[in-house]
Amino acid sequence: MHLVIAGASGATGRLLIERAEAAGHKITALVRPRSSFDAPAGVRLLETQGLAPLA
Repeated sequence: MHLVIAGASGATGRLLIERAEAAGHKITALVRPRSSFDAPAGVRLLETQGLAPLA
């Protein structure tokens, strides 16, 4: 299953990513621009402002 996790740089988002990886899911992590979040290997990182992806 492919999961999209909004707020991935926060505590809950990081926990969800950890659990989803352990379950073998494909993950896209949504974070704010210039977030200090380092996506784990295999996790697609998408910077967004609200619900609109940045170009």
